[in-house]
Amino acid sequence: MEQEYNSKLEELRAQYQSEIDRKRELDEQLKQVKQELEQIETDFPKQVKELKDSITSAKKKTTEYEDKTKILSEELRRLKGTKGA
Repeated sequence: MEQEYNSKLEELRAQYQSEIDRKRELDEQLKQVKQELEQIETDFPKQVKELKDSITSAKKKTTEYEDKTKILSEELRRLKGTKGA
């Protein structure tokens, strides 16, 4: 009877230790996920700002391109007009 009790006690100790190890693993995973979330919360606003800056820059370059194209088109029309005259 005592041997059965000791055997059961050892089995429960092993299960308990296994649960402690599993909790430690889960706590570590939780810690890593929290760190990743904090990093995302920190980086996301920076990335959004960078993207907005890129969009603004692209719009500016597009406007400059359109303006230059318009000037060149007008110059081409003017040159065609003077050539025929």
